[in-house]
Amino acid sequence: MARASIQKQLFKKHMRGALKCAVLYVLSALLLVTPPLPTRADSYNDQIDSIQGEIATYQAEQTRLHEAAANLQAAVDQLDAQVADVEATIAQNEEKYNDLTEQIVLKQDDVKRKADAVGAFLRQAYIEAGITPIEMIASSRTLSDYIDHEEYRARLRVRAQEGLRQVKVAKKALVTEQAKVKKVLRDGKAMRETLVKKQKDQQDLLTRTRGQEAAYQQLVTQQNSNIGRLRAEQNGANSSFFAGSELIPGDPGRGGYPDKWFLAPQDSMVDDWGLFNRECVSYTAWKVFQSGRRMPYFGGRGNAREWPSSAQAEGIPSGSTPKAGAVAIAFIGPYGHAMYVEEVRSDGKIRVSEFNYRVDGTYTERIINPSGLTYIYF
Repeated sequence: MARASIQKQLFKKHMRGALKCAVLYVLSALLLVTPPLPTRADSYNDQIDSIQGEIATYQAEQTRLHEAAANLQAAVDQLDAQVADVEATIAQNEEKYNDLTEQIVLKQDDVKRKADAVGAFLRQAYIEAGITPIEMIASSRTLSDYIDHEEYRARLRVRAQEGLRQVKVAKKALVTEQAKVKKVLRDGKAMRETLVKKQKDQQDLLTRTRGQEAAYQQLVTQQNSNIGRLRAEQNGANSSFFAGSELIPGDPGRGGYPDKWFLAPQDSMVDDWGLFNRECVSYTAWKVFQSGRRMPYFGGRGNAREWPSSAQAEGIPSGSTPKAGAVAIAFIGPYGHAMYVEEVRSDGKIRVSEFNYRVDGTYTERIINPSGLTYIYF
């Protein structure tokens, strides 16, 4: 019995040890099969997209303000022209008013001279009125001289009175004209004050609008700076993707990727498979096509992490074993990353070529660990 008990205890101890080893083996296997996925640069894209959306909003508002400022500037320029016209009219009317004032003064002097002449004539007539006609005749050489003298006096009186009347009428006309010009001047100056006030209001509004436009431009600049910072962080995150990966000198011909897509700004064109140029998926699609194999049109379903399911829908198999010519997919970030397997090395690592690994739309080649990737066998 004692012996059986000892054997039983030894069996239990052995089982506990075996179970512990099994657990450790399973955990080790899980860690080997499913390594933790690092954060790749693509995880920053949502933030960048959000900021770019804000930038688009700011730029739209900036454009609206710019157009509003242009309209306000046109209104200010028009008011400037109107003020200049009113100023010129005021200057002309002031000159006319001053000229009329001088003419009135001259007419006033003329009236005085005419009035003095009439007064002198009347005084002379008054003196002569004290002489009897008989005395006047007696002082004249003949009766004819007397008659001529009387007619001459009558004509002088009429002329003097008519001259005085004409001068007064002319003066009155000048005064009336001056009053009209004065009213025009007053109205012109009132219009100038109104225009100047409106001009100031429009200029103030223009200044505020341009200030708001500048503020939005500053926001755009700041957000572009934020994008630059995120791009730098994204590049750093991308560099840490697949710890131990080795960047190596690559094909100077960029794996044959065509100039028509490479020389254009990134994401400015769509390639023959519905994918944006200079992205990882555009490059790998080109590599598959260049090798003579069928590359389906992946437009609308072409993010790297969508490729395995898109390929499956096309009857193209995938798996976890690396093979030269396969497309390696890393399920990281919201979009994933696609690489072309150039070589499976004897040390178990793989050499891949790719685009946009450094988030700059350029070509690179790396030596990486093949674990945790899905391979599509076109």
